[in-house]
Amino acid sequence: MLVTGDSAGFMRIFDVRSMKSIMEWKGQPSCSSQFSFDENSIYSVNNNGELCQWSIHKPGTCIFTKSLEGFPPSIALSITPSSVNDNHIPIRSLFPSTLPRRQMVAFSAETDYVLCAASSKQTTYGSIYQVLSSEDTSSTSSSSSIFQFGCESIEQQNITTVDWTTHTSNITCLLGSVDGSVKVTTLIKV
Repeated sequence: MLVTGDSAGFMRIFDVRSMKSIMEWKGQPSCSSQFSFDENSIYSVNNNGELCQWSIHKPGTCIFTKSLEGFPPSIALSITPSSVNDNHIPIRSLFPSTLPRRQMVAFSAETDYVLCAASSKQTTYGSIYQVLSSEDTSSTSSSSSIFQFGCESIEQQNITTVDWTTHTSNITCLLGSVDGSVKVTTLIKV
């Protein structure tokens, strides 16, 4: 199965063998969605920074919502094709779509943490939040980051992509910037 969320707010589950939608509901416009580790729910993050947990057994039922402080970074909403390169080459000539795809949110393999690009004032950074199930939190809450890294001024770092791996004893976090640089941070589990 494959889960998708789109800018119109539809959440869809597809059977990858038939490539047909087997379930859909109207939710919030989503910039990222993923099945939970146990595949009993779906997590999505919308463009306003709200993390939602959806029930897979009751489509359209939001189990809880949490606001992710600092997401999305303000600079992410202001990138235009002419501002993404210093050579003033129209980005449309380099990519088939209007802008390169941004992955501003990445869930850990167990879906217990989420890594986001975030900003505060004139600083951008990677921010890790803990995902709490409905038993651990009220139905709507705000979440402060449990860890921030890679802090730089917006002029020096315009984060366009985040990703990480949590399959080893260490956690490797990646922050990709519009200038093509990648910042690698390794966290050690204790």
